[in-house]
Amino acid sequence: MMFGLWGACPENVPTAWGARAIVERWNGKVSVGLVWDRQSWRGEEDERRRFSELINDGPLKAALKSAEERFASYEMSTSGEGVVTLYDKDGIIIKGDPRASYGYLYLIAYERPEAS
Repeated sequence: MMFGLWGACPENVPTAWGARAIVERWNGKVSVGLVWDRQSWRGEEDERRRFSELINDGPLKAALKSAEERFASYEMSTSGEGVVTLYDKDGIIIKGDPRASYGYLYLIAYERPEAS
């Protein structure tokens, strides 16, 4: 089973990571957290390992923080839908969409494909 926002990932990207995160709101604060068994990959093992180290080195934390800020300001809502770019820097793109799920954020991360 594939978790994540795979429809927002270009087909020519060989390695990508997707996940379904949980969005929680309490006392005016928002938390977006990953669940270890709701993540999936596309690509060869060595490339997945390399990309995992690359995104876990900061981009993923920045994307989750961006999502938390957008949910806190109601720019995004778990009852809404629409793909939002949460991180786009140094060739790494991370997008999210709550898909009107009332509690989840579907994520996709990939490296910007080279222009052909």
